[in-house]
Amino acid sequence: MKDKLRVIIGGVILFPHIITFLCLKMNSGGKLKADLNRWKQIKGLEQKSDVYALLLLLMIYPELRSVYYWRIGKLSSSFSFGCLVEPISISFPILIT
Repeated sequence: MKDKLRVIIGGVILFPHIITFLCLKMNSGGKLKADLNRWKQIKGLEQKSDVYALLLLLMIYPELRSVYYWRIGKLSSSFSFGCLVEPISISFPILIT
């Protein structure tokens, strides 16, 4: 139950990130998709959907957030609340079992 609540709260906070990912995925998000697939493979999330895995990985790993912002380029400046994302990894212990 706690994990579901954490994912819901994370989904609300990271909603713009998810929408951006879906838009880029439909157009030409090849490198971002490749990064996500590699992280899914490393962390054992191959069976999870791309959106769910992205949500979990962005909440837990600041390294992936950095890669995500780098891959989306100028769009990253539109996430003016990006500082809100950083504390998630502290307040959300590892969700992957």
